[in-house]
Amino acid sequence: MKIRKRLFEIISIAEKNDVASLLYDFVIVTTVLVSFIPFFFSGKRAIFKTIDIITFSVLIADYLLHWLCSDYSIGKKKLSFILFPFTLGSILNLLAIIPPYIAIYGNSIFSNLSAASDYAFVPDYAFMMKLFVALRLLKVLRITRYFRQFFLLVKVLKKQKEPLMVVLTMAIIYIFVVAFILYILEEELFSNYFEAVYWATISLTSVGYGDFVPHTNVGRLVAMISSVLGIALIALPSGIISAGYMEELNRYIKNEEKKNK
Repeated sequence: MKIRKRLFEIISIAEKNDVASLLYDFVIVTTVLVSFIPFFFSGKRAIFKTIDIITFSVLIADYLLHWLCSDYSIGKKKLSFILFPFTLGSILNLLAIIPPYIAIYGNSIFSNLSAASDYAFVPDYAFMMKLFVALRLLKVLRITRYFRQFFLLVKVLKKQKEPLMVVLTMAIIYIFVVAFILYILEEELFSNYFEAVYWATISLTSVGYGDFVPHTNVGRLVAMISSVLGIALIALPSGIISAGYMEELNRYIKNEEKKNK
């Protein structure tokens, strides 16, 4: 029991004086960063396969260690070992580790799907492989747990969720209303309503790619109003999050100063 408790302390986020835990955190963060190296090069090389095998082994071992100590992290005694694989963090970890590895080195497992991809209910084989490889980006979430400031931001989003949801609701309503208005005014511009929603969204965010441009004066007026109001709507959540983050950061600094004293 004492051995597993010490193991849990090591694999958890390190305290300042825990050298073993700091070293473990360094190994995990380094492993995650190294696992992205093959992304930056084209083609298949032997070194990339070695990197994938090593990083896969380390991260799977880390997953199993967390499972072994799940009664300390979840706190429900023996039930914790059953619940652990179904927690959100556990699921995301597995999605980031196993599917990309299978997609890169286990294509034969899914080769039969390519013959069945003509059927509507079977996803395209190539698309599935690309999706599986892209899932390795979820490993980035593995790193965020080592940055306390990230959790401050998460805490801010939780505390400010009501005003943020109000702003989000306003933005969604505005997008659909403006899209409907322009869809009626510019009949030849959009082939379907979704294209109008797409235009309203990029106009609201003041991006404006220019692939859809109103031709009537009334349509251009709507586009002008949409862009101006979009600046105000986008500024609201930024202000809410910034104010909340500064408040949480000041509280965090004060707590750290009290601990040091």
